[in-house]
Parts: sequence; C-alpha cells; structure tokens
Amino acid sequence: MNWLRENWFWVVIAVLFLGTHLRGTGVTGAAEGQTTRDDRSAAPQTTRRNTMLNTRVVTWSLGLFGAVTFVVCVLYGLVVPERLHMSMWLEQVLPGFRWLTVGGFFLGLVESFLYGAYAGLVFSPIHNALARRHRGPLSVFPGRAHGDE
Repeated sequence: MNWLRENWFWVVIAVLFLGTHLRGTGVTGAAEGQTTRDDRSAAPQTTRRNTMLNTRVVTWSLGLFGAVTFVVCVLYGLVVPERLHMSMWLEQVLPGFRWLTVGGFFLGLVESFLYGAYAGLVFSPIHNALARRHRGPLSVFPGRAHGDE
C-alpha cells in the first residue's frame, strides 16, 4: 500500500492511458470538406488542411520514445566511466528506480513509457483543440497553399 501512496500519479496515468485506448479515441477520418488519402486520386476539391492528430498514435509514439530513450540511457551508463553516469538523475526522476537491478530496470522502463504516454495524452487534445480553432487557409490540394505550383 505504501508503493501505491508514493506512485498514485503513475497509476492514474496508466488508467487514463488504458481507458483512452480501450474506448478508441482519436481522429480516424477526415472532417467535413476534407479529403482522405483514398480521395486524393479523385478530382481536386477545395479543402482545408487536415492538421488533427490521432491521440492514440501520438500517445503510443511518445510512450515508446520514452522507453527507448530510457534503454539508451542505461546502455550509455554501462559503457561510459562511472563519473559520467546518469544513474543519480534517473533515480531522482523515476520513483522507485534503482541503478543496475532487474526490478529497477523494468520499473524505469514502465515509468519512462508512462512519462511519454502522459505527454501524448496531454499534447494531442491541446493541439487538436487549437487546430480546430485556428484552421489553415483554403487549398485546392491538401498541404498546398494557393499559388503554389
């Protein structure tokens, strides 16, 4: 129970992460007046650029980025001299992490993934809200402004 008191934040993030992915959130299709990849071969239409992010893709991408970065940091610590280690910093930012223990490694891996997933869960909705509010200029071809040839 003591562990749960110390790591309640990460439990909440894990529950949010699982909840959004079990529910299937994210932008999966084009909004009204926008083309999808399959529609691009059809005749050009005047559309707005689709700048929406898929929450699921961004969350998984940043979560995996955090996990890979953690593994690279640990490998770096195993290769370089001890005075250049990042072990103290990792122990400070990852609750419960202990350098060079199997349990500490896997806990750090999970926590690093959750840090990245949290960033994706927060960033995507903010980006999508701002993108909806500030749509780009009209364009005949997606990704091009008027006058570009």
